[in-house]
Amino acid sequence: MKHRLQFPLFLSTFFTPIPYLGLASVLGMRDLIVLIKRKNRFLNYLIANSVFLIILVLIANLTNEVRLSYEEMKRLAVLVCSLTTGLYFIARVDIGNYDTKQRNKVILILSLGWLISSKVFWKLPSTLQYANYSWFKFAGASALILFALQVYMVSRFRNSVLVWIFLGILLTSISILNDAKSIAIHMLILIFLRLGLTNEFRTRKGILNNVVNNRYRVARTIIVTLIMVSTIIFMAQSGLLGLRAEALSGQYGNNLSGLLFRARPEFTFSLQILQNLPFLGYGTIADPYNHIHLQIVSSSTLTGPEQHFLLNRILLNGFNLHSWAFDLVARAGFLCFLPIFLYSIQLIRSIFSLELIAKYPGLTYISIVCLEDLFFSPYSWFVSIQIALSFLGIYLTHSLSKTSNESGKIVKFKHHND
Repeated sequence: MKHRLQFPLFLSTFFTPIPYLGLASVLGMRDLIVLIKRKNRFLNYLIANSVFLIILVLIANLTNEVRLSYEEMKRLAVLVCSLTTGLYFIARVDIGNYDTKQRNKVILILSLGWLISSKVFWKLPSTLQYANYSWFKFAGASALILFALQVYMVSRFRNSVLVWIFLGILLTSISILNDAKSIAIHMLILIFLRLGLTNEFRTRKGILNNVVNNRYRVARTIIVTLIMVSTIIFMAQSGLLGLRAEALSGQYGNNLSGLLFRARPEFTFSLQILQNLPFLGYGTIADPYNHIHLQIVSSSTLTGPEQHFLLNRILLNGFNLHSWAFDLVARAGFLCFLPIFLYSIQLIRSIFSLELIAKYPGLTYISIVCLEDLFFSPYSWFVSIQIALSFLGIYLTHSLSKTSNESGKIVKFKHHND
């Protein structure tokens, strides 16, 4: 990769003064037109899926006669910016005949810009609500972890399993120390996936031997991953990993269902809101709490003041259901489930892509985070770069799968001729 291309790449993600709108978002508008002209079916599918979501939101507003407020314009803008930023990333990685190492260098520079930008521009709100949030937990976790993984992938140690395990444990420990429990679990899942899905590395070329379409290995890894994560949680709750780990694991209850519903109590209210939802949604209402009649059943896991605070937080300034999938459905109706379902399927495919996790594990990590954020976090609304990187991961998964299938056909053809 030429050095003159490195600074513009860095600047594209560094110059992001507004978390959902940066230089890459603007430059991607040019790439939108260029990539459409390529007539690549999969790219057109990604574009059409995003555009369909935007259209559904606008139709819901017209149907409900709702005008976009400033806060709601941000939530609509992040869809557009995620798409254009993702297309910018895809165009940069897909330039010329880049090999795996060159593509990883591009992703490294993009992740460095994102990391520094999150530190320079994105300030932690000085309110009681964010009293327990560090920079890492609020804005820097994904950027820092992606950067660390990319340094590993462009180094001469990129095929070392021991270095990979050390890096994974280090990043998991940093997450735990910053009280970022979900990020720590993401890293554990990535470690187990990487070690379970990969076969022996070829020391010279750094590629995997005999891993394509190995369904048994995928199924085995999923089971082992779930068992290992459950075991670690059990050990933490039993006090075997120290007092701090015990306190963190028991914060939301002593079982997995308690961890889910106490950690994300908005999930229960979200399901109740969706039960009474009109087919085309409510539109981008700026104050749902005072403008929509909702029968919310009290929660058995929260006190009265906690429920009042929570309902104000999720319904007072637009829908904030702690799930941007549910946010979209509440605004634009049940038709949103179709593009969300398709996006989820592509994320899952990327997470368990043998070649993606071998060649671009940083993008596998981003896909894991985006899948969890889709239903259990609102922060992706303000980090369009993260969603854009998941688009890049989905695109590379499709490209790697297509290349592998074509290589397999060539091998079979030659064998048949012999």
